[in-house]
Amino acid sequence: MVREDAVRIARQYIALLSDHGLNITRAILFGSFARGDFNDGSDIDLLLVSPAFDTDKDSYYGLLWKLTKISDYKIEPVPVGEELFNRDSGFPIVEIAKHEGYELKIA
Repeated sequence: MVREDAVRIARQYIALLSDHGLNITRAILFGSFARGDFNDGSDIDLLLVSPAFDTDKDSYYGLLWKLTKISDYKIEPVPVGEELFNRDSGFPIVEIAKHEGYELKIA
């Protein structure tokens, strides 16, 4: 798998989320695929930003993981609310994604 494959898989996954009524406003590929040091065993780290995650993130975990089985089991979704994403959160995973990640265009 190459980075372009990971981007394609991530976009397909985001489309599935949208088809299931989840409005993703930003998506950032981060981790090894963003840095370029991935290998065959690497997962696809994907930070997903949605206003739905501001108030009720826990209720979406089942859907997020269920759709990885349909799209690609290597996807590791990380849901983040818009409010948390837009402020200086201090959450390491959010800051890492912001600084090293590759933001996907949302259609």
